[in-house]
Amino acid sequence: MRVIPPRIRKQIDADPFYKTCIRIHEGDCAGRITIEHSLLFCGSQISDLFNLLPICWHHHLEANNKRYNEWVALNRATDAELAKFSKANWKQRRDYLNTIYGSPE
Repeated sequence: MRVIPPRIRKQIDADPFYKTCIRIHEGDCAGRITIEHSLLFCGSQISDLFNLLPICWHHHLEANNKRYNEWVALNRATDAELAKFSKANWKQRRDYLNTIYGSPE
């Protein structure tokens, strides 16, 4: 796991989004909140804030759904943030995942 830079860690600690699991609506969360690096670029974990997701221990280690995590991360990102990674066609991936999980509200 890639270390989260201190600047990003401060933002995470101050943001209420990171206090609960992104899959809390499923009702079976358990354990402490962990931070998931959901997307990789050129084999490395991305430490941009949109890609760091709060996931409880249960959903991170026992019931992990990488596709759902990608959907959340891609919909948190702006088009400009995704454009930084020119070799990855994440806008297309986001559109595909939106057909599965729906467009975010």
